[in-house]
Amino acid sequence: MVRLVSLSVILCLILFLGITFFRVIMPFLLPLFLAAVVAMISQPLLNYFVKRTKGHVRIAAGIVTAIIVSAIFVPMCVGIFLGSVQLFTTVVNTLDEANWNKTVQTVREKVEISNDKFHQLVDWADQYLVKEIDPTEQGNDQTSTEKVDEFVRKNLQATLLPIAKRSLGFAASTVGLLGNLISALIAWVMFIIALYYFLADGYSLIESTQSLIPVHVDYQKKLIDQFQKVVRAVVLATFLAALGQGLTTALALYVVGFDHFIIFLILATITSLVPLAGSWLVWVPCAGWLVYQGHWGSAIFLTAVGTLVVGTMDNIIRTYVLQSDAKLHPLLAFVSVLGGLQMMGLWGVFIGPIVASCLHALVQIFNTELKAFSQEKFQNQGLLEAVQGEKPTENKSQSIQKDDRPEEASKKPASEKPIDPPAENKDKPTS
Repeated sequence: MVRLVSLSVILCLILFLGITFFRVIMPFLLPLFLAAVVAMISQPLLNYFVKRTKGHVRIAAGIVTAIIVSAIFVPMCVGIFLGSVQLFTTVVNTLDEANWNKTVQTVREKVEISNDKFHQLVDWADQYLVKEIDPTEQGNDQTSTEKVDEFVRKNLQATLLPIAKRSLGFAASTVGLLGNLISALIAWVMFIIALYYFLADGYSLIESTQSLIPVHVDYQKKLIDQFQKVVRAVVLATFLAALGQGLTTALALYVVGFDHFIIFLILATITSLVPLAGSWLVWVPCAGWLVYQGHWGSAIFLTAVGTLVVGTMDNIIRTYVLQSDAKLHPLLAFVSVLGGLQMMGLWGVFIGPIVASCLHALVQIFNTELKAFSQEKFQNQGLLEAVQGEKPTENKSQSIQKDDRPEEASKKPASEKPIDPPAENKDKPTS
């Protein structure tokens, strides 16, 4: 009874501290999860540097962490730099004197408004405002002008006061934006630190966790292997699909006459990472611009490439990679991706298939364990019935043997019994 009370108290403390600890690390769950995923994918690279450093795991983990962080930041910085250069070149070319005059002339031709029309518009607005202020007003121009000025002033005040209040809200949101930037910086630092320790102490963490989980070690290894396969497959499928869509979209835009290949490649790749968005956010406006310019052939070509090639490339690459590497059915992969996206946002694209595959592995493990349990139960039941069937036979044979023993003893001849000499003859001397 004392031990039961002690276990109950310890269990309550574990639950309380566990919930508290979860609330503490909840802001960093996403960086920790991403660090675990990246560390899992980087195991071959870690093993290579462990061999090169002669078994110094922590040095190898530091090298791999530096390589991964550089691989994330360097392409990002290079892409931003190249995009900025191309945008700067575009702005300079647009503001050039010849191009600027051409642009202004084009705007004038498109607008097609003259000074006479402008004055007519002003006179109409003046008459409309006077009638709007006081429909019965028939005074002189000075009175009408004063009323128009007062009307405009009041309306400007009514319009500018909400704008001023919104500007204060914008200033407050700027403080919130600064806080978000600090939170993002802390998350990046947490990601880097967690990545290093997952690489350096990953195996020991897994072994200590396995010793705490009351499940057979083989099942734990099977679940971990399945998790690793799915993580690699999901990450590989996502980035290959995004890169393929971005490259195809940028090439198609370059063929139909759009410059700035790097900008379109970056935009199409980033939008392709979001399944509900996709690279159509890049090529559809470009196709509309071609139609507006009158280039119908280029617009039809771009639409065909974007719909038939880019649109189906995502499904083909994801389906092939998830089916070949993770052994995940295409329908299950599609549903898990969309469900994860709806529940968790962008990261649900990664988490959804992982949860689905791990659930499938757990169901397989449970099915195997249930079959083994059923077989053991039937075997034990059969042995019990066999033992119960043998017990009456053994008792009957034992009773028969007991009944036979007296008969055998009674049938023995009297000569077999030893004859003791009389006591008086033993002491009598012989003559």
